[in-house]
Amino acid sequence: MATKTRKTKIITGGRTGKYTNEHLAETAKKFNSRSQFKKEAPYEYKLAWERGLLDKCCSHMPNLHNSWTIEKLIEIAKQYPTRDEFKKGNPQAYDAAHRKEVIDECCAHMAHVYTQWTHEQLLAEAQKHQSSSEFRIANSPAWQAAHERGFENYNAHMTPKYKSWTFELLIQEALKYATRTEFAHGSNSAYQIASDSDMGIDQFCGHMLSILTYRSDTELREVASHFRYRSEFSAMRPNEYKVAATRRLLDDICSHMDIAPGSSDKDVIYLWSMIYEGTLTFKVGMTSARRGISRIQECAANHGVKATVIRYAVVTRADILGKQILQHGKPAGLSGQGWTEMRIFTLEELDVVLQIIDSAYIS
Repeated sequence: MATKTRKTKIITGGRTGKYTNEHLAETAKKFNSRSQFKKEAPYEYKLAWERGLLDKCCSHMPNLHNSWTIEKLIEIAKQYPTRDEFKKGNPQAYDAAHRKEVIDECCAHMAHVYTQWTHEQLLAEAQKHQSSSEFRIANSPAWQAAHERGFENYNAHMTPKYKSWTFELLIQEALKYATRTEFAHGSNSAYQIASDSDMGIDQFCGHMLSILTYRSDTELREVASHFRYRSEFSAMRPNEYKVAATRRLLDDICSHMDIAPGSSDKDVIYLWSMIYEGTLTFKVGMTSARRGISRIQECAANHGVKATVIRYAVVTRADILGKQILQHGKPAGLSGQGWTEMRIFTLEELDVVLQIIDSAYIS
């Protein structure tokens, strides 16, 4: 199959690329608060902060916090007999009191709705909230009592607000992206934690290849020499693997590698068809380029059918591509080894699937 040439759009993160100071200022103008800016455009927010432009970019935003003095908050709180009524009656002041950590002072005059919380009462109150912070803001006394008795007894249904990023999880997350820019955009929280860690961002981005970096054949061979299996090479250094595949160097630079038992290099996606009970049915699968079409032949022979190969393409990550393809069509309802990916496509769905494969193939 002829090599398909594709243009690569280079996105730079510096001052001369897309993310100029003017672009950051224009982006900030879309938002009314810094928190909204940070939530909706985290990458632009980070760049503005790093360049010392945050105050300038956010100069049009109203100051939501400094207008709330402690005296003013206490005066407003005195209008309400309970925290719950305070929260419902003036949620802005209530939230400001929490942010300034003066909520207890503001509510000192209030009587507790419950002087003694039972386990059942705490459990019922906790069930109203989806996170610890939401629980704390809505009912601080109950939240405090729950913590004193062991918060794990009341938070089983709650979703953690922030994911706990371990070293292993950060590595797995970084491996999803080909460049640092993609990593920062696709998983900003993981990128920030990796950047701030003692090991530094380089520890997590070793597999990434700069768009502007050229790898010679010798350099590709050296990279490949560190891996025992092609599957490891493809997963850990996908950019170099893709370059080597494009130059048709894989067989050469991977000649020292072993074949992992029962594994696939995941560098080929295939689509073949058969007639089953009068219906045109398709099989989506992945295999290794070194095996040729033997996997297709084995599957068809095992089930006594004739396979018509529609597509056989070398790609970077056949496993990811396969999951994308299986979102189209509907299951054929066949069971047995190798038949779980049998699908029935309409003509329109088949056209979409072929476009997915054609746009991803290397050779």
